[in-house]
Amino acid sequence: MSKSASKVVREVSVEFSGTTTKLGAALKEVRGEISRNNAEIGALKKSLEFEWDNEKFQRALELTRQNILKTRDAVDLQRQALEKLRKDGYEETSEEIQQVRIDLEKAENAAKKSGAGA
Repeated sequence: MSKSASKVVREVSVEFSGTTTKLGAALKEVRGEISRNNAEIGALKKSLEFEWDNEKFQRALELTRQNILKTRDAVDLQRQALEKLRKDGYEETSEEIQQVRIDLEKAENAAKKSGAGA
């Protein structure tokens, strides 16, 4: 994908957490939260291997639930971006639309794997 097409995709305006923001920034936030949660889940898992602690287990479950919701958010953001590009007149065969479709498919697959559905 060309730099200009990539920039267009990253800068598509989407609704996220009650505000309008750029797709790139919103996805960066979602991915960051998932990454931080995964790091904590990993630490909790290791701790639980040594000694069972119901509070740690509950925390790991809550973080997993949050990740599922964040994965759904990523799918929603990609769908919004696709719709916005279409409304802005981009052709279905454009680089921008094709990139968002690829990213949407990846997000949907991640959602399915996490149990979030798509």
